[in-house]
Amino acid sequence: MSPDGEIIGRVNQFYSAAKGGGLITIDQGTTTFDANTASFDRSYTFTVQAQDQFNYSAVTKTFTVKISTPNTYSYSNIRVQPYLKASQRSSWQAFINDNNVFTPANIYRTNDPSFGVQSTLSMVVYAGIQTQVAAAYVGAIGLNHKNKRFTWGGINKASAIDPITREVVYEVVYLEMLDPMEKDGKHLPIEVFLSKKGGVNSQLITTDSSTNFWSRSLSDLGFDAPTNHRPDPIVTVDSTGYQTSNSQPGNYYPNSITNWQTRLAGVGASERNYLPLWMRSIQPGSKSELGFKLAVPLCYCKPGTADTILLNIKYSGFEFKNLDYTIDRYIIDSVTGTASDKYLVFRNDRITV
Repeated sequence: MSPDGEIIGRVNQFYSAAKGGGLITIDQGTTTFDANTASFDRSYTFTVQAQDQFNYSAVTKTFTVKISTPNTYSYSNIRVQPYLKASQRSSWQAFINDNNVFTPANIYRTNDPSFGVQSTLSMVVYAGIQTQVAAAYVGAIGLNHKNKRFTWGGINKASAIDPITREVVYEVVYLEMLDPMEKDGKHLPIEVFLSKKGGVNSQLITTDSSTNFWSRSLSDLGFDAPTNHRPDPIVTVDSTGYQTSNSQPGNYYPNSITNWQTRLAGVGASERNYLPLWMRSIQPGSKSELGFKLAVPLCYCKPGTADTILLNIKYSGFEFKNLDYTIDRYIIDSVTGTASDKYLVFRNDRITV
């Protein structure tokens, strides 16, 4: 609970060594009690007392926070942000900390790092991907990922609407980002073939995707040692982008945002409810939800104040085009065994274009 009474932070869904205990799950959710109505530790009741400075009068009220879990999976969010040069970083910090632009009285949940004014140029790439070991994500970004520079679009606003009460919870002012490889919304295929003069060796050496390895334990050796046979006599490799018998690869993998998301989707299950509320809201004057936006939020503000902040930004004269938004890695907020940010750095190979 922050000093101004806001409840902030993130629920620790499962146990982690870094954050300790999490929600109780029995047999990975396969065992239930009382027709699945037992909530165990899914609710927390607390009492708040408000009093004057001399403690002459006081009043108390009891609140209950309830936690709902869609399934037994743990989910992670993947985002990116640029690492600016010192001069650009100073310029950005001067702008984002200007109270004449981001009026404190208009800001929503000032002390909550997930809202308020955003001090980093962070952009969500994939919200709600099943938490796996780090190696699973590294394998997914082996293709179609490379250092990439995004360009700046327009400054827009959106409303986050409570799905039950239909009231506006907050507004967000954000910068729309553009992928130079997806002009006019056109998506490139995940793989393209460019033929080269002279063709390709027809006798290609291939491998399959098995992950079995030779055993290194003496107890696993049979009577044929030391010429013991491998349990699965199949050779494996770590990359599917190259062919050992082809010195002139003709298959290339476009480095576009849609292909990034396609590769990540293969890691595990996805949960749509992890998408920010404003992206899941039907905007005023529209008949459909906004949906995923490639965007950098600048600030979250109280309902009805976004237009004022938009004008403040316009008259500030700040030039976003002077900031180099180049991405060379993912930041994932949790992997199996670790509930803290991890960096997944992109490769820099010649078959990703």
